[in-house]
Parts: sequence; structure tokens; C-alpha cells
Amino acid sequence: MENRTQPTPKTNRRGQIVEAAFKLSETSEDWSLAEVAGLVGVSKTALYRHFHNRAEIDAEMKRQMLADLLSTIDAAHSSPIRIRAALVALFREKPAYHQLIMKSIFSDPDFDRHLLSFLIAGSGQFARFFTGLENLPDNRRKHISSWFLLNSVSIMIASFDIEVLEKHQDEFLEVLENGMTDFGMADDARLDELELACRLPDGYSGKGTEQLDRLLSAIAGAIRHHGIKGTTVERIAEQMGRAKSSLYFYGKTKAEMISMLLTKETENIIALCGERLGYGRNFAEQLYILMVTEANYILSVPEMIPVFNWIRYELVSNRFEEPHTAESVSRFLELFLPPGRDRPGTDGKERTLAFVKWALILSASVVIHERKPGVSPETIAQKIRLMFSHMTGGDKELYEEL
Repeated sequence: MENRTQPTPKTNRRGQIVEAAFKLSETSEDWSLAEVAGLVGVSKTALYRHFHNRAEIDAEMKRQMLADLLSTIDAAHSSPIRIRAALVALFREKPAYHQLIMKSIFSDPDFDRHLLSFLIAGSGQFARFFTGLENLPDNRRKHISSWFLLNSVSIMIASFDIEVLEKHQDEFLEVLENGMTDFGMADDARLDELELACRLPDGYSGKGTEQLDRLLSAIAGAIRHHGIKGTTVERIAEQMGRAKSSLYFYGKTKAEMISMLLTKETENIIALCGERLGYGRNFAEQLYILMVTEANYILSVPEMIPVFNWIRYELVSNRFEEPHTAESVSRFLELFLPPGRDRPGTDGKERTLAFVKWALILSASVVIHERKPGVSPETIAQKIRLMFSHMTGGDKELYEEL
């Protein structure tokens, strides 16, 4: 019998349009209404019967994602482990949701606050958790807030389909639950010693060449005027007072420019951390050295935090490949002690690199999340220490606090 595709009822067309937009957004933010129409199999004009413009499609995509987040959390009952696993499963099943969340985090400084307010208003579990949090003493509230940030960021990391991480994402989740059981917990005196070793030289500014500093300043200026979403190569050139073609020194495309900036950032981190890793007595302590040193590096150039966000926004939105200077990264990984239990069939450097990236993303997230007027570097250092204690102690740290 001939197999024929049945025509889709017009009443489902709106859902088809949104589904097509989600599909296109998995690979790039720059999808068009014409591409959506082509994927659905209708004319572009037909889209306007359901949506007046792309903004309305974006709004419906966000509404669907938020509704799914709520239903996933409520269906997972009250266990933090179940909620974490359920959210990871949701984002892995629907990578467009992951893209939408990440783009929103990087482009809207108030997104995390708005999302949390939405979840508290819509989820009884979130409401009870945060109501209970408000009634705790300040030090216990800080502990649990740090645990919450650790898990929020790690859920996104464990859901992201990037090759260097994907083989070890389930191991990250295991560490969140059980801690780094291979290593003893470092006491405050030991962590004080490590933080002292992670201080940057007096007068260190994190600056590069004059040309590179001009480029970074121009990107920051473009972000101030146009926002992260509106920052383009043309607008960066405009901030520098030059023609777009003059930026070809930094790369012929936006992707090449971002690759160059990421390579420079990677080299700075490798140089600073490589000088300090020897102070660590085990792999866990070396991860702490990474986290503290990177935080100190970012705080040395606070005006560049928007640039870091723009780079990460572009990586997520347009799926640029994150570059690695293979030789220098390989030498860097040789400085690390064994990362705990051996995993048959896994390459030691690959596994180390996955944990290194996890630690660095967590550290940067603390700085970016906490960097507000009036917040001191000491407060940020305390937040990183709390996050590290939850990484090494696992969920039992939370249960002890509650």
C-alpha cells in the first residue's frame, strides 16, 4: 500500500511553527521566518495568520519552556536529586530549551532573578524551599544559596552537548550527589594557604597588547550601547572609529575573532594557574586553585566581564566551536595529579580537561553572578569556598545545613 503523509490540520499549524523555530534555534539564533516557513512547508505569508512577527514566536517559545520547567519540577517531587536529574533529562531531550536558557542568562542580567521569581510563584516546592531559606540564620542561608547556584550551573553543564564534556556529565552529577570521596575535606586553614598561593602579583591588570585592549574596550562599549544581542562586528568597529575591514587583523569573521579572544583568555588562565597548581596536594585542591585563580583574574579586569558574557553568548547562540591551543592545553593538563578513581576506557587527560572546564565555568559563574556594586572580592572568595565545599562534600552538605 502506498504510504502517504496525511495533511496536518490547520489547528495544529501554530504548534508546528513553534516546533520548527525550536529546531532551528538548536544550531543558531539567527533563524528567519522564511526558514521556519520552509521547515513547516508553507509560505512565509501563511505564518502571519498565527504570528505577526518573530518576537511573538520567541515569546511563545519562552512560554512553552517555562511551562515545561514547572511541570518537570513538580513531577519530580521534593528530592533535590530527582529534580536535578529530571531537569538534566529535560534539557537533553529538548536542547533548544538549553539554548534559550543560556542565551537569556548571558544577554539579560536580570534573567536569573525573573526566572527564580517565576518558579517560586508557580511551584509549591520552590516556594517552600525559599520560604524556609528566609527563616535560616545568615551563614546557613549562604551555604544553601551557594549549593543552589552550584546545582543550577551544573545542570546546564551536564545538559550541554559539547564533546569535551559529554562523556563525563553523568560523573559530574555523581559528584554533586556524593562529593569527591577520593579526597579528604580540606579544612579552613588549608584553604587559607591555597588562597594565599592564588593571589596575583601586585599591580597585575590582566591586560594584553595595546591593540587587543582597544578591541576589548570597543566590545564593552558596543555592549553598553546596544546590549549583548545587538553587538555586531560593525558596531565594534564603530566603537573603535574604524571601518569593519580594519578588524580583519583579529579575524575575517566573528567566529575567528571570538576564537582569537578565547585563545588569549585560555593562555592567560593557563599561565596563571600553571604557576600555582604545584601547591595542590591532590586533584581536588588543584581544582580549588583553578577556581580561586580564575576568579582573581576576572576581578583584575572587572570592566571586561561584559566581554566574557558576549563571548559565551555567541558560543551558545551560534554554536561556534570553542578553540583550544592543543599543545599548551596538553602541557597544562600534565600538571594535574590523578583525578581520583580510574574509569576504564577513559583517557586521563580528557577526563581531567572535563573537570577543569567544569571548575572554571563554576568559578566564572560565581564572579559574574555576585559581581554587583558593593560586593567585595572577599565576599566572592567566600562564595567560591562555599561552592567548593559542596563539590567535595556532595548533597549531604545540604542535608546537614537543613
